[in-house]
Amino acid sequence: MLRPGGGFSLRTDAKDYALEALDALEALEANETLENLSTPGGWASEPLYPFETPYETRFKAQGLRIYYFEYRRRQEPS
Repeated sequence: MLRPGGGFSLRTDAKDYALEALDALEALEANETLENLSTPGGWASEPLYPFETPYETRFKAQGLRIYYFEYRRRQEPS
């Protein structure tokens, strides 16, 4: 469970997975559950927190693109 105001990052090198994740996340965004912290309807060009995972380092070295998602759960109305 993600608290109101809590956020998460998702990173992947798999375009098909990124597109599926985007569909699911957009559904939650339309539901007003989540807020995209980057480009509405898309992924971020850079991660919000610039730490690099070992997988990310390896995939970048292979020239693969990394898809970043940055979302936050919306605050509940007062």
